[in-house]
Amino acid sequence: MLWLGYDFSLISSAFIGDNGDTLLNSWTLYQAFDNLLHRPLDLGYSTVFYGQDDTFGFTIAPYGIAIPLLPVYVLTGKDLELTYNLYLIATFPLTTGATYLLVRYLIRAPRSIALFAGLMVTFAQFRLMHLSHIETLSTQYPLLAIYCLHRLIDTPQVRWSVGFGVFVWLTTITSGYYAAMLITVTAIVAVYTIVTRQRRITRQHIRQIAIAGYIAVLLITPFIIWRSSNNALRQGRTLEVMQAYSAEPRDWFASRAHIYYEVVPYGGEVSIFLGFVPLGLAALGWYFRRAGRSAQVTAMAEEHATGTEAHLSPPSRTTTGHAFSVYEVLILYGIILAAGYVLSLGPVLTIDGKSIAPLPYILLMQLPFFSGMRAVARFIFLAIIATALLSAFALKALSERTDRVGFALLFSAAIGFFVLEAVPFNGSASRTLFSAFIVTLNGETTLPMQPTAYTQDAPFVAWLNEQPDNTPVVHYPLYGQSSYIYYAYQPMHDQPMLNGFGNSFVPFWWHAIIEHQPFPGEAVMQLLVDRGIRYLLVHRNLLSDDELRRFEVEWESFQSTWGEAPYVGQFGDVDIYQVAPSTQPADDAS
Repeated sequence: MLWLGYDFSLISSAFIGDNGDTLLNSWTLYQAFDNLLHRPLDLGYSTVFYGQDDTFGFTIAPYGIAIPLLPVYVLTGKDLELTYNLYLIATFPLTTGATYLLVRYLIRAPRSIALFAGLMVTFAQFRLMHLSHIETLSTQYPLLAIYCLHRLIDTPQVRWSVGFGVFVWLTTITSGYYAAMLITVTAIVAVYTIVTRQRRITRQHIRQIAIAGYIAVLLITPFIIWRSSNNALRQGRTLEVMQAYSAEPRDWFASRAHIYYEVVPYGGEVSIFLGFVPLGLAALGWYFRRAGRSAQVTAMAEEHATGTEAHLSPPSRTTTGHAFSVYEVLILYGIILAAGYVLSLGPVLTIDGKSIAPLPYILLMQLPFFSGMRAVARFIFLAIIATALLSAFALKALSERTDRVGFALLFSAAIGFFVLEAVPFNGSASRTLFSAFIVTLNGETTLPMQPTAYTQDAPFVAWLNEQPDNTPVVHYPLYGQSSYIYYAYQPMHDQPMLNGFGNSFVPFWWHAIIEHQPFPGEAVMQLLVDRGIRYLLVHRNLLSDDELRRFEVEWESFQSTWGEAPYVGQFGDVDIYQVAPSTQPADDAS
């Protein structure tokens, strides 16, 4: 965080990554807290898209984060910035710990190797690229769900059923992307189990899986009901939108890491290079999988000869205590790795912008969850999990094949090169990290994590706080990158607004009127009147001089034909106008 320019003296007053999506997602966390505290039976409520029902359903609605964080939020005196920042930092050790458990259990890797595998997932370029998406950083939930799934298959007990059900719930109500990924992994593991271990599936397995499903459905249902009224969500994403946020094969080598940044044309969110160390070690682990097969065959022969339960030498898995041998685990996660790469390409294989052939995701996009995924490239997270596990097995195999000193050197080299690959881009033009550090230290570059300029004592916020509760407003500019600041101010005054999201799901009328009709213009102004919007707030500081002059001329001309919208006054950088009170009820279908 320091490398990227975050000032930790601001930990209780400025969000880490304090711009764009961070402001948007921090507001969704605030709204989730507010709903849990004040309207737990109305979880779909939010202060955006005024006049529309269940507007929280158009957002990520991160209840999976808000529920466990609620005590922290209350105990910090409802300090949203501090709560948000503490959780963002906590996702790093939580992800490391979850991966550590999974790797230790599945391949019985030594603690140091399992810890390194956990750090490989935690500091994967994918996660560091998504520092502004707190729900995408919440990788601990799907990892713990996968861990509990394997424990449930091996030992069908209530505790693993409960664990799997709870983490499926937390995953689903945190991120739709991870819910879709978890469904994918669960389906692959289930099919693999049925094909390879059908005879080992007992009534106890079926009973415990049913319990897990019952728990997950029971917990998820209250958080899904209000989303069902969201027509835009039910309709899903178009093929064109999905393809715009799907990777091309070349994007598998594009990266946000400092030493690789724009070496291959940087594609933003579709830049999903895992790094040479994870890929190299994973390839080595796949090569060494035969060692796992040999150990399995030897143990089975011993078991057959003695008629007793044979145990493989530590730290391997037993053949009878677990559903899968180490060899079978490697095959399973090799399949998951391939699935992650294929799904990251989206519904159509595209090369240099040209559609080549349909891909499996075109079938998945017909299903709930999958149909709503916009940034399909995020499915690369499945490959990240699998490469970490295969890498851990490679290191474990190397530790058994080399002497202690030799392995220590190899392990140290792997750690060192991974660290070089993991450092995120901080704005410096130099690909040499030391030079970039010196340039940064001298203040010769603009760091990514510079706090956005907003203050709690903004005059327009004070004015809004003086208005009656539930006074609906609309902010201008109506949408665009600059409008993210509205979400930073929203928790300070809590007045509803017509504005909403530009990159998430939005109501149909938003596309039809707000985005496609001129403002000021009759269609948009009539919508404001119909929705009962009380005040128009023009943020002069978000407009260029030319944009502001153009707006003032057009606004004056429009008022001469539409009718007077009284000028309330200027409050800091914000001009406030009163919109004519509505003579018609708000129409959700408009």
